[in-house]
Amino acid sequence: MTITWDLYAKDLLKERPQDFVELVLPGARYITRHESQYQMREIRLDRLIEVEYEGERFLINVEIQASKDKKIGRRLLRYSLEAMDEYELPVLSCVIYLQKIGKLKEPPLCVELRAGKRRLLWFDYISIELTKRTVEELRETNLLGVLPLFILSKGGRTFEVLDEVVTRLQEANDSVLLALARLFADQVFTSQEDQLRLSRRFAMLRNIEEGPTFKRLIAQGRLLEAQQNIEFIVQKRFPSLSKMVKAKLDQITEIEQLQDISLNLSLARTAKEFKQYFLELMESLESGE
Repeated sequence: MTITWDLYAKDLLKERPQDFVELVLPGARYITRHESQYQMREIRLDRLIEVEYEGERFLINVEIQASKDKKIGRRLLRYSLEAMDEYELPVLSCVIYLQKIGKLKEPPLCVELRAGKRRLLWFDYISIELTKRTVEELRETNLLGVLPLFILSKGGRTFEVLDEVVTRLQEANDSVLLALARLFADQVFTSQEDQLRLSRRFAMLRNIEEGPTFKRLIAQGRLLEAQQNIEFIVQKRFPSLSKMVKAKLDQITEIEQLQDISLNLSLARTAKEFKQYFLELMESLESGE
């Protein structure tokens, strides 16, 4: 699911922030990462990086997308304004597309009035489509953190490229990036035949699948997938409750509780019935009962 791609890429960014800074703006130096979330306004900034470039400090907001968002320019603009208000620093926004998206409206975001020939808004950002970057282009960056992304690039969805990625990460003795490469590969090589070949390729690296990074991301992926499924079903069955449920689901961190919600959601006959159940559940969780 889309959320899984996003989860793996987010972890990759956390693991190798300088490499992503170099990918977005070669020559910039990573300083620190900021964890800002504007949940009351449904804005989340969890990939905000402070950098220095040619003597100037500013922020880079990296938004990772696995699906098309027609309003990405507007969303990045809102993120940038919120970040500037909080940190009093300029913001360079970048969207990185992990999958083939199709035709996209390229930056900048521009709003004009034909009457009077007035430009009301002009907002620039960087757009990187990995499926349009060749393996050779990514290889030339010489960035270790970019290696797991090779198989998402143009011409990179082959086992020959995967072998190169695994070999180089083994030589670097980086078990975290190996785990992330394994997880990305699982999303790319989806046929039954490819899955068997993938299992054989990583059979000698059993410690990767048994390591903390792999297990943590698998658990988080299952949790987020369950949350996403609940949001989808609520939107379909009881759309009036969608906003309330979405705002509170992040507080539920046990997969068994999410499974109970899914069951009650399927059994509820009315929105009122499910709302009563859901609010009682949240009240008991908040009280620690």
